[in-house]
Amino acid sequence: MTYGCCLLFSAEWWSSLRETPIWLTIKQVDGENWVIASDAKQKLQNLAVEEPPRLFEIKDQIVIPLYPKTGCERQDVVADLVQQIHEIINLLAPKNTHI
Repeated sequence: MTYGCCLLFSAEWWSSLRETPIWLTIKQVDGENWVIASDAKQKLQNLAVEEPPRLFEIKDQIVIPLYPKTGCERQDVVADLVQQIHEIINLLAPKNTHI
């Protein structure tokens, strides 16, 4: 399965969904179109049952909040965000494949 991921800033989601400005969106390819990643949603269901939930479906995409560290150096913030993304990628990867 091929997924398309986008890291973005959303003031709208920050103000209405979670206390973070940084979000990861996921879609999948269906022929020549990008569509809701239902396969990914199934693989990421553990995020939906966390408290608070970290999995949203907005329009035609899976949306996951990423929480930047505060009060530390820039490289620590970036390293932690990368770790959060790797955690999600590993959930999406086929069994026995880890990034």
